[in-house]
Amino acid sequence: MADEAALKLQRRTAKGKLTRTQNAVQFLLKGKRPSSEVKDSFIECKQAFEDVCKKHEDYTSVIVQDEEFEKQEKWIDECQQAFLELKIQVNDYCHDTVDLKGSDRAESAEEVSPVNPIREEAAPLVQEEVPEPEHLPIAEQSEVRSAQFSKLKMEKPKMPKFSGDVRDYHVFKSDFMHAMGTGYSKRDAISVLRACLHGKPAEMVRGIGSDFEAAWEYLDSVYGDPRFIADAIINDLNKFKVLKDGEDSRFCELVHLIRRSFNTLKEIGRPQDMDNSQMLALIERKLNGDDKKVWFRYLEMENKQATLAMLIDWLTIEMKSRMRATAPVRCDSNKSGYAVHYAGNGNTEAVKPFHKCWICETSTHWVDECKKLAAMSYSQRMEKIKDNHACFCCLKKAGKSHRMANCKRRKQCTEMINGKQCTYFHHPLLHKTSRECDWKCRYYPE
Repeated sequence: MADEAALKLQRRTAKGKLTRTQNAVQFLLKGKRPSSEVKDSFIECKQAFEDVCKKHEDYTSVIVQDEEFEKQEKWIDECQQAFLELKIQVNDYCHDTVDLKGSDRAESAEEVSPVNPIREEAAPLVQEEVPEPEHLPIAEQSEVRSAQFSKLKMEKPKMPKFSGDVRDYHVFKSDFMHAMGTGYSKRDAISVLRACLHGKPAEMVRGIGSDFEAAWEYLDSVYGDPRFIADAIINDLNKFKVLKDGEDSRFCELVHLIRRSFNTLKEIGRPQDMDNSQMLALIERKLNGDDKKVWFRYLEMENKQATLAMLIDWLTIEMKSRMRATAPVRCDSNKSGYAVHYAGNGNTEAVKPFHKCWICETSTHWVDECKKLAAMSYSQRMEKIKDNHACFCCLKKAGKSHRMANCKRRKQCTEMINGKQCTYFHHPLLHKTSRECDWKCRYYPE
């Protein structure tokens, strides 16, 4: 056991040297240093890898248990894969650098003289300096050679980001693990993980230190529970307001929400949380009357039991139909309707005239002076105000920059209840206990 522990320590030391040399080669590749520097650094990396292989063979020769031996073989396979990937990168870099130099030399040779035998003889020698993949199967050798001769340089993808949305956690973790691979140590991986986290998740892993596995365990306990994700998705569907007639854009938003939610649940292995009769009825309640009729007519024609898959297929077909029907090429240019996926230019649409009273559509009086509004009952006034999205303080049309909280005319209601002033900040016309005859006599005396 003492010899086994000593051999394992020697292998660990050799692996640390290999990691440092691999990082050095990656640094030179990113810095686009000359190929000679990259090759010299890669030679050191190759020697370090051979040393790791030798130390690994010495260590595994004293292992008796088969399970431990297989575990250590997987470890050396991962090291070999990381080394071969780095070797392919070095070969591609050297090959591209040689091609660029060769093209520059050929152009200069054509300008000086049509034939230059010295450079023609030197060209094959330069190409032989590019190392070929060794000790690989035939299929992998062909893949390596195809990668060597690839001239297309792609921008390196950016690392994924996570800011605390449980719906995006599993996708973030999968993308992060794929991007990191096995070429980084756990100390480097925890540093990259901190850079990818924002907001609350970044604060959570701040006190963990350099324990990479503990950081993921903590994040999994807070954001990785499938029940939390299912609750968030169901809450999104519950908060979605019922569709009204003509809201084609919101219909498309509902379809996107349903498909995105179902795909997320399938990703975490819980599609049954959404693929059930209760959620099917919830989605059907979000449709307007005409859409429900079309959906149930579709079920009668298919003569099948309603399922979530059928509903998603039907919603997708309806969404595509509405997007095509509302495309600008099929819409009347004189109409001022809103297309589903078309953002019209503000200069081409007619600007609606401003009216002081949006009920009478006139500027002779304001809304709080309107006799039509005063003649209505309390319930009729409230319904009118809510349907037109008016401010409860000034009764004018509300908007993004105008609401009850920041209304300039916001003040406490002047009506009295049992000898005390009303504590709410609404307009007196919206006071529930006010009498209709008192309003008419007070605001509009004959």
